[in-house]
Amino acid sequence: LICWGRQALGLMSWLLTVPAFAAFSDVPENAWYAADVEAVQEYGIINGVGDNRFDPEGTLTIAEALTMAVRTNARHNSAEVPVAEGAWYQGAVNYATENGMISGTEFADYNANATRAQMAYLFANALPESEYTAINDVTALPDVKEQTQYSDEIFLLYNAGILTGSDKYGTFKPDDTIIRAEAAAIINRVVDPS
Repeated sequence: LICWGRQALGLMSWLLTVPAFAAFSDVPENAWYAADVEAVQEYGIINGVGDNRFDPEGTLTIAEALTMAVRTNARHNSAEVPVAEGAWYQGAVNYATENGMISGTEFADYNANATRAQMAYLFANALPESEYTAINDVTALPDVKEQTQYSDEIFLLYNAGILTGSDKYGTFKPDDTIIRAEAAAIINRVVDPS
């Protein structure tokens, strides 16, 4: 009986130290994005792609970016994202349109890969502008000009410290696609400003 008790205590101790995060098989614990993936999954903002995979290097579609932004908004407002008939993301489109996050006519193809500028637009609209407290004074970027699509949203996120650029000059690469690991890191900064 004493031996069984020690085994039970050992098992209970092991269970208490196992993290709640369901680690993805393709997200190494020491990856630069691992904590961000864990956080946004725990917040219910992003899921894997199946088979216990996150696909950190995979591109993010407009539908996925919109869904992440909508889930962030719904979390902030203690709201529910409705399920709608049609495409898997239709409920997110409806929610975003009804809540003024998008007009509903910005995107011709929700299955297209999201550009970094489109992602900035969607994530900047995930919360009210008042939630993006400026901690920087970024007024110029090497590759973002006033005529760059979604430049206002890009600068909003830079000034809030959510975007930092891809090099020491702050280069944003607005027309490049964004990968899932980058999106997890960025949306985690939107949700948790600390």
